[in-house]
Amino acid sequence: MIGLLLALGCAEPPIAEDPVPDPVVPDAYDVDAEVPDPGAPLTPDQLAEGLDRVVAQVLRTDPSLMHDTWAGLMFEHADPDCPTVVEHNGQDHWREDGCVTDDGTTFQGWSLYFRLFQPQMTTEPLHYLSVGWLSGQATITTAAGVELINYGDVLHERYLDPDDQETDAGFVFGDFWFSGLDGQGTWLQDGVTMEMYFTLVDHHAQARSTALDLQMAYLPDPVPAAIFEDFLLTDEAGACGLEPDGRVWARDDAGRWYEVIFEGAAATGDACDGCGEAWLNDQSVGEVCVDWTPLLFTWSREPR
Repeated sequence: MIGLLLALGCAEPPIAEDPVPDPVVPDAYDVDAEVPDPGAPLTPDQLAEGLDRVVAQVLRTDPSLMHDTWAGLMFEHADPDCPTVVEHNGQDHWREDGCVTDDGTTFQGWSLYFRLFQPQMTTEPLHYLSVGWLSGQATITTAAGVELINYGDVLHERYLDPDDQETDAGFVFGDFWFSGLDGQGTWLQDGVTMEMYFTLVDHHAQARSTALDLQMAYLPDPVPAAIFEDFLLTDEAGACGLEPDGRVWARDDAGRWYEVIFEGAAATGDACDGCGEAWLNDQSVGEVCVDWTPLLFTWSREPR
């Protein structure tokens, strides 16, 4: 009996546990932040103004300017061992973690570069007249602080197609910047992020066609972003040279996307006017008229 009492007396008392409350599941999430008023939708005139600026941006974005600028800085500032350039599938390739040349220029990142003029290169069914290709995630910064940024890809090919029509094709994809004096007033100081694929065809100087697929952002108001999908404009015989085929979207500052629907190259008579109906959330905003004809163009002939 005494042993049992001693055993019970030495036993530790049970530890009381706090009850676990049932989880509280709210009927709905409480949002304290106020949703800003998006304001009135853009008017047809504002949409037209914004799309006119997209047209102007396409005209400004000459891919050869990036190629010229890159090649110029490489020629002027590169040393034999900074950056260390090697051949990679026929392209100049370098990868550096901030090497500095004798004149104080810093090369950072990686790059692939290839350019030929009058290559007399035929890849059936195309005969190439010039090819320019730049790809990478790289910066070149001179001792004076002039900076060239290539965060993306720039391809520009000029060739004769099977019908002997001169064609410019390629893409500009990424973010690009050049702070030098030669960059002032050019697209290399616009700060526009883009993914633009282009094909420009000269139909024996009788007509022109322009095909575009693009996404652009950080454009000026009132349309800070735009998308062209399967965009085709041509003034070939029988086509409406004022109005594109394809789909066009424009975004406003509030994040609303407007689709502008055009009659396309098959438009005839009064319908061939460069105007399309703008729609927002299945509601018509009105008719938007844009001068698309500047897009029947070509950039300056290489070499610049």
